[in-house]
Parts: sequence; C-alpha cells; structure tokens
Amino acid sequence: MRHWLLLFQIFLFALGLAVITGLFYLLWPVPSAPIAQQQTIDALHTDTSPSIAIEPNQPEEIPKQPSIAAQTEQPQIAQQSAPTRVKIKHYPTTSALESNIANIDLDQFKQEVSLDMYLSYLLALEKCMPFHRYANIDGTINISPQRLKNTLNQHASQGVPDHISQSLVEKINRCNGVKLSYIKRLYQEVTYVANQGNIQAMMMLSHLPDMALAGSNNAEKAQRIDYYHKQMMWLEQARQHGSLNALFNLAVRYHHGVSPDPVSAAAYYQVLQHYLPDYQYEDTVADLTDSMKTWQKAEVEQMTDLLIAEMDRLPNLYDW
Repeated sequence: MRHWLLLFQIFLFALGLAVITGLFYLLWPVPSAPIAQQQTIDALHTDTSPSIAIEPNQPEEIPKQPSIAAQTEQPQIAQQSAPTRVKIKHYPTTSALESNIANIDLDQFKQEVSLDMYLSYLLALEKCMPFHRYANIDGTINISPQRLKNTLNQHASQGVPDHISQSLVEKINRCNGVKLSYIKRLYQEVTYVANQGNIQAMMMLSHLPDMALAGSNNAEKAQRIDYYHKQMMWLEQARQHGSLNALFNLAVRYHHGVSPDPVSAAAYYQVLQHYLPDYQYEDTVADLTDSMKTWQKAEVEQMTDLLIAEMDRLPNLYDW
C-alpha cells in the first residue's frame, strides 16, 4: 500500500513539473527573426528620410504660418522682403494753375485740354472753396480790396508770418471772380477725372469737403459719417490702383478715424510694412493686436495675405 502511495506522489510531482515547464515555454518571449529586425531598421531609416519630410505634395507637412499671438514683438509680415516683381515707381502729379481762373469757362476748358491740365484747373478751383461765403448776388466770389487790407492788418497785429499772408493774397487774386456754381460742381468734376484712373484725383476726393454739409449747421451725424465712408471708398480705389500713399492713409484712418477698425488697421499697417520695410510699424501692430481675440488675430492675418496677393498682381506700385 505504501508502495503505491509513493508511486502516486511521484506521478503528481512529475505532472506538476511538466505543467510548469509548459507555462514557461509559452510565456517566454521569442526573439525576432533577423529579416524582421532588418525590415524594422529599414523602415526607421525611411521614416526619417529628408526627401519624404519635405514632400510638397503632402499638405499636412507644409509648415503653418505662426499667428499674430506668437509674433507680437515682431509681426510675421514685417520679416518678408518686398516682392522683386512689383516695382515701386514715382507717380507724376499735377500742380494747381497759378494764374487767375475767373475767366475760364469750365465746360469749354474741359473739352479743349488734356486730363492733366483739367485736373490742374480743378486743383486751383479747390483753393477757392474757403471763399465761397464771399460770393456776390451774381454768384461770383468777390473779396474787396478793403476787406483784404483789413485782413492783412489783422494778420500783422496778431504776428501772423508774412508767408501766410502772402499765400492768402495769391489765393484771393486767383479766385476773385470765380463762379460759385463751379465750386459747387467741384466734387462732380474731380470724380470725372478719378473715373479715368487718375490716382491724384482719387486722393483729392478722399479729403475734399462736401459743400452741402459745409453750408449746413443742421446736417445729421449720419450724413457726415456716410460722406466719410465715401472718402474712404476713394482711398480704397487709389490703393487698388497701386497708391502706397492711399494704403498709409487707410491704415491711419482705420486706426484713428471716425469709425475705428483695429483689425483693418493692423492688416493695412502690415501690408505697408511689407512693401516699405524701412518704416517701422511692429509696435503699432502689437498695440492693436494685443487685446484682440484669437479670431480677430486670424482675420488680421487673412486680410494681410489677401491684400498683398491683390497688390502683387498690380503692374506697378506708386510712392504717392
């Protein structure tokens, strides 16, 4: 009996040893085959190959441009150099006629002279606008010698510089006898020249006062704001014709004007910085964008890119 019991215990011990050996065999990690290991190394070299990392056809690998939030101290656009294919040229401007213009018939003159000469006449007519209140009953400006003498004496008593008094005398000599109806038509006539693509006329319309509003004390605020937006429209027209002067004026008006728009102001300053890198607007842009929300900063970048793309397509840019 004891003999069988001993045999049974030996059998159980052998069975347990076999089970443990099987478990170790199943759980012990099997080493990779040499081919699999070589494939893994090749794959690693392939993943780090520069030719794949800079593949231009992979949109996800195109480096994204940093947002304004990440470049507050130095806006991204300021680091771009001006495009070489866009040439900044000097814009030829016209000066006002210096002679008396009272005897000029506007409609006849318009038909007989070049567009530049007609604009020269309109520039002289603009200088007569401050004297519209001195029109006679016949509808012409008439500043008497006595009135001029009184004004010059007043200048002398107030210490007004001589060159200012002399300039006033020249303007009066130019404008005496000019028809008030011509001054009232000035905006319409400058618009005619601007519609021919003349940048100087567009810039003139961006600051030309409205005679109807100037002569009315009861003009509503909404009317004045509408006229201001019309002036902004002409600045935008001049910019679209390549005027960097208009671009600058738009930036300033969006920044400090009647209807401030910090998003547009920041974008226009950045575009100006792009084409005229010698001008420093980084701090101005940083001040404008510092308190902006993320979506506003994104709008600044989007507007900047669109404006540059648009102006890059122009045949020329002008320093005026």
